Amino acid sequence: MLGAVVIDDKGEAWPLGSPGLRARLSCTDPNLDFVAYAVHNLGFVVLRRDGRVVRAEMRTSLVKPATLIGVYYKLVDSRPQQILLSRLSPGGTSHEIFDDLSEFAATVERDIDDENLQRCHADFALSPRSWKDLERARHARFVPIVELWRQRKGRLPDDLVPALHAHGLQARAALLRNPARTGRLVYEHLASGYSFLANACAAFTHIGGDIEDLPDRDYGESAAGSYYQCLVDEMPRLETVSAVMAPSEGRRVWSYYDRLLLPWQSAGGTRFILGLSDVRRRMDLD
Repeated sequence: MLGAVVIDDKGEAWPLGSPGLRARLSCTDPNLDFVAYAVHNLGFVVLRRDGRVVRAEMRTSLVKPATLIGVYYKLVDSRPQQILLSRLSPGGTSHEIFDDLSEFAATVERDIDDENLQRCHADFALSPRSWKDLERARHARFVPIVELWRQRKGRLPDDLVPALHAHGLQARAALLRNPARTGRLVYEHLASGYSFLANACAAFTHIGGDIEDLPDRDYGESAAGSYYQCLVDEMPRLETVSAVMAPSEGRRVWSYYDRLLLPWQSAGGTRFILGLSDVRRRMDLD
């Protein structure tokens, strides 16, 4: 993709200022900025490239699924290093930057007021990340604990929780223990910053309980799969997760976050899984 393009309500791309797009919109006023009109009133999207960054200008509440698909195709072709989302609204413009298309898509799709699009969203989805992705800035917070895991060769240190505090990771940390001769994972430590907890005190009630036994059982069972796989593989896992959860009756929360899982073993041979997560975006749905 070169220069700037406009994605219309059918997903078709037009060069910025195209006479063909002007004619399609039946715009006869030469002084009217018909592109700005189409973006603000019809849900069209403008994509502008600046080096390795592509800027997407849109009024998310009006964008249609076909338009979004056209945007995705152009972004895939462009392979941008980053995507800058400019959200246009009657109150002004806000900006948010994304490191990749999956993060951009997960966020934008939650902003679009299209009933059919929202209905087809899965409540839980995850994308495995390459271990090389730890070199990216968005995962920098995890690196000190990964280095500790490497230095200790997976042996669980007595000062793990203080180490999490030292690196600002304690708020969304969960340590799960695998009781001997079982396939279970039970909470040994659970911080209070997780979206699936109704309040800070709720974390204490889960200590000693199984990983699946969360207020939202469906979410607990979905999330547990990665922890069990980490236990079986005895290898770290890096993932990006999109999840809808219900921490309490009548409340639903969407959370988009990066998650690191590390397998540990105590001096006595007991196996543990440490889960750390970093929220990229969170939204109340109800």
